[in-house]
Amino acid sequence: MEKIVIELKNATKKNKKNFIFKNFNFRIQENDHIAFVGLNGSGKTTLAEIILKLRKLNQGKIIYYLNFKKNAVFQESSFNSILNLEELVFFYHSLHKIKINKIKVNQLFRDYNLENKNKSKFKNLSGGEKQKFKLLIALINNPNLLILDEITNNLDFQWKTSIINFLQKRVLNKPTTLILISHNKEEITNLTTKILYFQKNENPKFISLPQFLSFQKKMTSF
Repeated sequence: MEKIVIELKNATKKNKKNFIFKNFNFRIQENDHIAFVGLNGSGKTTLAEIILKLRKLNQGKIIYYLNFKKNAVFQESSFNSILNLEELVFFYHSLHKIKINKIKVNQLFRDYNLENKNKSKFKNLSGGEKQKFKLLIALINNPNLLILDEITNNLDFQWKTSIINFLQKRVLNKPTTLILISHNKEEITNLTTKILYFQKNENPKFISLPQFLSFQKKMTSF
């Protein structure tokens, strides 16, 4: 039996007008790979932020049975600063109190197929390069709880495939609890084994892949 690592008990979260979920009970098992799917505004990102302790519940409680090293890549994540990519890598290693040298930094850029981008600014990268750099930063601390939000959104087929293959090698081969906020069938089928479906004013529920493919036709406002 898989170990329960996170549990929501009688959890309630509401915005100004409506309940996002009410008296919701939810368990995450160790090394679960869960897709959060549903219409915009149905609560996917809100629940992810609650799990990361970025938001609080209105009622109920969330229990952590494991000391997580957490990290996330959200859609709006950006690194538009005066620092170049190499300087950002050194900065985030310092933030996590991890020692690294120039040789290892260069190897990191090669590992992420970002050769010769060390001195580039984030804003000058292509869409796929930006996503790979976001992942580079998110995986610096070797998180065992990782949340990814629309990680291949607005990328062409080649870049989507590249990112998915990359995640299969870098994340799924390690002991990692993964939450993937997505509507992309390729992401969901290749990176997750469970699907949590969100609807407005209803509690999320687990569904099968065929059910998701059926519901996906209704998700026109993603």
